[in-house]
Amino acid sequence: MKMTSRFGVCWSACVLFFLTGVLPLPAESPLAEALGKEGFTAARLSRLRDENRACVVVQINGHDFNMLVDTGATTTVLSRQAARREGIQPEKLFGPVHGSSFVSDENASYARIEKMSISGVELTPGIVIIATFKFQYLMGDGFDGILGMDTLKQNNVVLGYFPFLFYFNPKQAPSFQLQSTLQSGGYRQAFIQWNAGRYELPIMVDGVKINGLIDSGARFTVINPVITRRYNIRTVMGKGLLVGTDQAVPNPRIVRPVGVQVAEVPVPVRSCLSAPLELFQDSDPSNPDAVNALLAFDVLGKLSSILDLGNGQIFVRPVAMPQSATVPASSSQRPVPVLSPTPTGGKSVIAESPKSSTSPADPAITLRPAENGTEAKSTPSASAAEGGQTTPVSSPVLP
Repeated sequence: MKMTSRFGVCWSACVLFFLTGVLPLPAESPLAEALGKEGFTAARLSRLRDENRACVVVQINGHDFNMLVDTGATTTVLSRQAARREGIQPEKLFGPVHGSSFVSDENASYARIEKMSISGVELTPGIVIIATFKFQYLMGDGFDGILGMDTLKQNNVVLGYFPFLFYFNPKQAPSFQLQSTLQSGGYRQAFIQWNAGRYELPIMVDGVKINGLIDSGARFTVINPVITRRYNIRTVMGKGLLVGTDQAVPNPRIVRPVGVQVAEVPVPVRSCLSAPLELFQDSDPSNPDAVNALLAFDVLGKLSSILDLGNGQIFVRPVAMPQSATVPASSSQRPVPVLSPTPTGGKSVIAESPKSSTSPADPAITLRPAENGTEAKSTPSASAAEGGQTTPVSSPVLP
C-alpha cells in the first residue's frame, strides 16, 4: 500500500463452509501441536466472496470486523463504511492513502483504537487507518477492511495458503518449532526479505530471477511488462480489464511461462499476467533491488505455501510436475534482475475472472471485457450467486 503522506475434510466441515463461507479450524496435526505448545492460537478464516483470499474476524474496540489478510499492505485499514457502522471514531488526519485492495483516500484518518483481538486473544496493535475503498463493491458485502503487515508481523502470524491456516502469538517470540516440524513433513524453507514494511521473495521465470512482493491479498501474479519484453518471456494478448487499487489496466497481457520456480521448487503454472502496475512505475529492470513482480495465490497456493511472518520465512511443498514441464536453467547470457517493493508502490490485485478455483489447480485467466471503456464489475460464479460460497475442496495433509 502506498502512503503519500509524511509516513513513508470431514462432512461437517463441508456443511459448515457451504452454509456460512467459514473455513474449518485446522485439524489436529504435528504442526498444530507444535504451535500450540509455543502459545500460538488458531483463528478461523473465511473466503472473500468465491475467491482464494482469506479473511479473519478482528475485534476492534469490542466490535467485529471481517478483514482481508493482506501481506501486500503495510498498514491495517478500516473502510469508512465499517467504521461508521460500529462507531469507530477517527482520531486525527493521516493524509493521502492509495494502494491495497482499492483503498484510495486523500483524507484518511488514524482510528481511535482501545483494543484489538482475534478469537478473544488481545493483539499487539499496529496503526489502524480509516479510509475509503474506491471499488469496495468488488470486495463483497462482508468486506470491512484489510489486516496489514504491521499487525501481522508484530503478532507473529503463521499464514498458510492451501489449506488456509492462521496462527498467531502476540505474547511470545516467533515459533522455534515451525521449521523442523514442516521440514520433517517434506516442506522446503527459504528466507524472505523484509523491505519497506513488506516481504519480498525472488522467483525464477523461464530462467530469469525476479524478486516479487508477497501479496496474500492478490488473486493473480503479475509481472512487470518491461521484464517480459527485456528477457523475451512469452506473452499473449489478453482481453478485458485488470481492475486494481485506484487504477484499471486495459487488455493486460497473459504470460505463458515455460517454467517457474519458487525457493528452487518447480511450480506447475500455466499462466499469469503482465501489466504496468503502479507498483512497478519506479522499478529499474537493471536494479537488483527493484520490484517487478506481485506474487499471488495462483503461484504460492500451488506449493501449499506457509508464511512465517515473525521469522521471515516461507515453506513450500514440492508437487508432481507434468512430464512436459521443463524449467530452464538460468542463462549466463541473461542479466539477472531481482525485484523489491518501493515505499511508494501501490498494487493492482484484482483480475476479474468468471470462475475462481478453490484449489491450487491453475485456472485459465480470463478477464471480463470492459463495457464502454469503464471498469469491469465483478461477476460472481454460479456458486457465488447462490450464496457467496464455493464448494469446499480437500486439503493436503499437514505434517
